[in-house]
Parts: sequence; C-alpha cells; structure tokens
Amino acid sequence: SFTGNLPHQLGRASSLYWVDVSANQFTGPIPPDLCAGGKLFKLMVFSNRFTGPIPESLGRCKALWRLRMQDNQLIGSIPSGFGLLRNFTYLDVSGN
Repeated sequence: SFTGNLPHQLGRASSLYWVDVSANQFTGPIPPDLCAGGKLFKLMVFSNRFTGPIPESLGRCKALWRLRMQDNQLIGSIPSGFGLLRNFTYLDVSGN
C-alpha cells in the first residue's frame, strides 16, 4: 500500500491518459493539476484517505470519461464543469 500525498507533478505528464491509485493509503488533497497534460480520460482514486474538495480543475478535463472517487474523506460540492464535459459518463463519489 502506498502512503503520503499524491505528487502534484504527476499531472504534468503530457501523455498521461489513465491514473489508478485506488485502494492505497494516500492522504491530503487530490492534486488540482492532474489533468494538466490534457489527455486524462480515466481517474480512479477510490478507497484512499484523500481529504478536501474535489478540485474544480477536474471539471475542465475535456477528455475525462470516468471518475471514481468513492470511499475517501472528500467534502464540498461536485464541480459544475463536469456537466459540460462531452465524454463524461461515470462519476462515483459515494462513501465520502
């Protein structure tokens, strides 16, 4: 099991399409720049200990198709930008 914060630099990889760090012990906020490379279509961060709000910037990930964030300690609201994403078909934020 991995622990600690998820590195902010991860999202700057220009060819990053899929991130799956589920079922670990990551803590802290979800990095706001996970979609900085512009190609991220699948993000799975469920069953960790992430805290804080869902980053607004994820609602601007044009390629995002699937997002699983359940079973963390997230708070706040779901960014309205998700409603504008053309390919977005799956969101699970249960258990927060």
